[in-house]
Amino acid sequence: MESLFNEGGEATLSPEFCHDLAKKFNCSISRAEKFPVNWEQVQSWFYEKLQEIHPKFLPPPIMD
Repeated sequence: MESLFNEGGEATLSPEFCHDLAKKFNCSISRAEKFPVNWEQVQSWFYEKLQEIHPKFLPPPIMD
């Protein structure tokens, strides 16, 4: 996710991006028998990373 964050920046907050990433992440073999990750958790992770860089300039996360 770090590399996606570095490549995508604020684009990583889009609900479509977060839905797709959560789906791919949950289908991973390493996630077998674990609770699924929802798209809001993915979006929140990216939002927190962006806030570390730009704490005053970001809007709240976009909720679907």
